[in-house]
Amino acid sequence: MRRSAPPASGAKRWLLDLLLGSDTMNEPPRRPRFLPRTRDGWIATVAFGAVFLLAMPPVSHTLLNRIEPSVFGLPFLYLALFGVYAALIAVLIWAWRRGV
Repeated sequence: MRRSAPPASGAKRWLLDLLLGSDTMNEPPRRPRFLPRTRDGWIATVAFGAVFLLAMPPVSHTLLNRIEPSVFGLPFLYLALFGVYAALIAVLIWAWRRGV
C-alpha cells in the first residue's frame, strides 16, 4: 500500500506526484498561465503585440523615420513614436478596465 503525502503546492507537489504517482484522471487539466483564457485577453495580447511591433527598430527606422515633415517644430519620428506609445498605454488601460 502506498503512503499518501501531505498536501503540497508548486514544486513540492510536482516532485511528490512524480515520486508517488498521481491520480491525474480525477484532476481537471491544467492550463498554462501565460496563455490568455478569454476572448478579451486574446484581443488585448494581439493588439499589444501588433502595436509594440511598430515601436521596434526595423519598423520605426523604415516607416517612421521621416525628419523633414515637422509638426509643431518636432520631427515626425518623435510624434509617431509618441502615438505608438500612447496606443500601447491605451491597450493596457482597455485590458485593465475589461478585467483581463
